[in-house]
Amino acid sequence: MSLKQTSSPIYKFITYVVSNLYPLLEYAENIILKYIEQFREEADDLGIQITDNQLRKYIERFDQIKNSPKITDKELKNYTLSQLIKLITSQEGVSSDEEIDNTPDVVYNEGNKVIYNGSKEGNCIIYGRDEKWCITRGSYGGYRYSKDRGYPTFYLAKNENLPSSNKLSFVAIQVRDTRDESSRYVYTNRNNSPYESSPMNFSGLMSEIPWLADIPNIKGILKYIPLTTSEKSTQIYGNSPLDVREWLKLEFPTKKQYLVARKGKKMFDDIYNDEFLSKYLPKFPQLANFVAITPDIFNSDDLLKNLDSFSDNNRRSVTANLRSLLSLSFLTKDIFSFDVKKLITDLKKWDTDNDQRIYVTKDGSTIVLLTLGENIKMSLYQADDDYPNVKLNKRTSKYLLEYPELDKIPFQNLIDLVSEGVVDKSVLNAVLEQAKTDPNSSIIVKEIDGKQILIDSNSFLAYKIEGDTITKISFSDEAVQTVFAQEENNKGFQESALNLIKNNENIPSYIDKESFLSIIDSIPYSQRIFDISDTLSVILTAQGNEGSNIFATPTFTSSTGILSFLKSTNSYGIGNNWRQHRRGSNISPITTTQQIQSIVNFLRGTNKSLNDTELLNTLNGGSYNSPSVSVIKQFVQASPPLSPGNIYRPVIFNDTLLIINTANPRESKQLSDRSGKLVKANISPAQASRLIGATPAAQGADAQAVAPVAGAGRRGRPAGVPNAPAAPAANVPAGQGASVAEIMANYQLGNGFTQLPARSFQRLNTNTGIGRQIANNRGASRRNNLLANSGRVVRDIEVGPSNIYIIRLADQSHIASVVVQPGNLHYLITPTSAVALNSPADLLTALQQRNLAEARGYIMTEYLDRNPHHKGEFKELIKKTITEKQINK
Repeated sequence: MSLKQTSSPIYKFITYVVSNLYPLLEYAENIILKYIEQFREEADDLGIQITDNQLRKYIERFDQIKNSPKITDKELKNYTLSQLIKLITSQEGVSSDEEIDNTPDVVYNEGNKVIYNGSKEGNCIIYGRDEKWCITRGSYGGYRYSKDRGYPTFYLAKNENLPSSNKLSFVAIQVRDTRDESSRYVYTNRNNSPYESSPMNFSGLMSEIPWLADIPNIKGILKYIPLTTSEKSTQIYGNSPLDVREWLKLEFPTKKQYLVARKGKKMFDDIYNDEFLSKYLPKFPQLANFVAITPDIFNSDDLLKNLDSFSDNNRRSVTANLRSLLSLSFLTKDIFSFDVKKLITDLKKWDTDNDQRIYVTKDGSTIVLLTLGENIKMSLYQADDDYPNVKLNKRTSKYLLEYPELDKIPFQNLIDLVSEGVVDKSVLNAVLEQAKTDPNSSIIVKEIDGKQILIDSNSFLAYKIEGDTITKISFSDEAVQTVFAQEENNKGFQESALNLIKNNENIPSYIDKESFLSIIDSIPYSQRIFDISDTLSVILTAQGNEGSNIFATPTFTSSTGILSFLKSTNSYGIGNNWRQHRRGSNISPITTTQQIQSIVNFLRGTNKSLNDTELLNTLNGGSYNSPSVSVIKQFVQASPPLSPGNIYRPVIFNDTLLIINTANPRESKQLSDRSGKLVKANISPAQASRLIGATPAAQGADAQAVAPVAGAGRRGRPAGVPNAPAAPAANVPAGQGASVAEIMANYQLGNGFTQLPARSFQRLNTNTGIGRQIANNRGASRRNNLLANSGRVVRDIEVGPSNIYIIRLADQSHIASVVVQPGNLHYLITPTSAVALNSPADLLTALQQRNLAEARGYIMTEYLDRNPHHKGEFKELIKKTITEKQINK
């Protein structure tokens, strides 16, 4: 073969494969035996415990790898046994297969003398049952795995020729792992007194227990059985660290098992983990690979401090597999090298807030930290120095412009930077152009009616772009809603908003409150339900400046009631900061009317009504988990949905919560202001009839009536229908504002209100419903003319460009005629539904189709719906009335 051939890459590759991956043994058997003998003598001289089988494996492995470039000395004769062990055990290749111990459970049984093998705990317990030794009573591990005792092998020796009263008739013998023959044996007599003997040699053991000497080959029978590798890993290494020199002598697989067994602890008895990672681990590349993909073996700080000792691939593996994020405080400390800090940045392993962005410049010289908000703050970190407060101007903007995702900076910040001359307008234009074609951009840009509409998912703000003019617009703007009509856009915003809450993250300072709450409100309830601390909870919002604007409350459970979990909630808002997530002891209780109304809206929106059992569980307080009496009362005032067949009806009278039993009023209940529990309230049928027609706050000049409740122990006409006094409606003075949800609930229309399409409901569900005069009101007059004698408009509530007309029907119940702008959308709202109409002209037809236009039809329908158990009796009354009329004719 020519020199050219032997130097070719393919030749070198084949040579490497043959020599290293599939090496052929060159040592003949007689040479191997010669080396075994040589190394056995050295082991005996130095007290190294190693079997002939292990020596053979080490010699054969050296024969396989000696031609590797990494092996500088190719002659085995030049190696001491210690050097050979270190070389072979520094890498994989030699199996840690142990010689299987075949010692039987009974090692001797002749002439009423029996010796049991106690190297297994089970044997000690079985064969030593009823004896006094600790190893037979659950303390085996404390002895077998004791370093101070020499990890003893136990034998239980019994002589049935001796009476059981003889303390030597049954003895426990320890054979210890020691080279000192004078202290290899220890025994304990049957009485376990005086505990175990002093260590002794074999002759001393025979002298102490004479009958053992009569057993042939007794010394060979009482042999030491070494601990298995598994026992060492699970019983020894996890509890007692080795010196690093002892670890170096372990076979490679056992070295790895040792590291796993010591995971998260001080690895060695004589050195710190930091020293091991810097000084020893680099000598074991295969172990370093293992540690890199199993980083929780060592503390992350120790790993990162010594990351320069790893290969490039292992550096990335160590960093990528960190179980927890690193504090930004390490950016200003020299614990890690600058290269490690850049790697942590590239792999996104810094613990940043939602309003922070961190990246490395293209030339690798600088780590840039941006803090977003009303104004952008910039910090720079370099190898030799840090600059935590950099002035953002035209000169320093080069660092900002290296941010690879400029579309993730709130758009308002980009506008401000352009107006301040920090960056050129071309930067803003480039971001807009990219957003138009990039489906993954954080900015949505759409052409609507000849105008560009921009929606920024970073800040939940919308803009209208006309030429060079950029104007901020509301999310309720018709053009924005048109963009959101594309489900994929709206869904992305919803997921982004909900993920912040799911992850218990503070709401970034650059996100607009009104827009954020409206996004949450637009998400279907079913998608707002997930586990929080192993409790299925729903995310709700509440308007106003008090309490939590965003809060999570456990979903309804019939066994405990909706309010039993509302002692505390997972919520947002501390002081005046509505964005801050409450944690631990800062969790806020449900207290405000708006929060409670949101819970009631959730019940209605998910078609959940409370039956009698659920109602009583809900209103019965007084326990640690239940809310205050005032909160329970507020819940009743919010008109929670009740099941049609309920016997119990809650009423607040003179600031007392009464739960009327309509079937048997004298079995009614009331909420004790002192204990918060439900107690008996003896109410007469006449009182019940009056009370169940009262409103939840039936007091004073502003008292109002709820919808009539049947089933109070009377026949015929239900209370509250024609011939009874009309129920005054909730008063919203002209020119003054009120919560639309509360207004609708006061007219018993809260459930129907929540049935509106999400976009229309979002536009109307505000705290700024403005009362308008009915007189000379064209919208009210038109509806009165259309309805004739079937109903009259009693309130007109203006909600921005939209209107809600409250109409009292002939039976004194209420409906609402709604027109939503922009879009000119018309709806009929009943106590239980929302019906789309083409125009107000369809109002009367829709009422007639639902038996709501005539008082007589309404009375019959309503009575039967509320009293299904009276249907038979009602039928008989009708028949009887018809018969009587025919007779009278």
